[in-house]
Amino acid sequence: MAMKRVLPPTTDKHPDRFLQCQEAMAGAFADVATAAVKAGGNPEEVASAMVELADP
Repeated sequence: MAMKRVLPPTTDKHPDRFLQCQEAMAGAFADVATAAVKAGGNPEEVASAMVELADP
């Protein structure tokens, strides 16, 4: 599975920078979640695991 390119935000001061970041990463997160479910995890487990991994 090839990861889709994550595009940078338009500018450092753009008011929607945080939203742009989320939108840029959404496809990659969906791909990881789909792969995890196909590997045998149930959607709730996968979602919980992603939240845990995202919390530094």
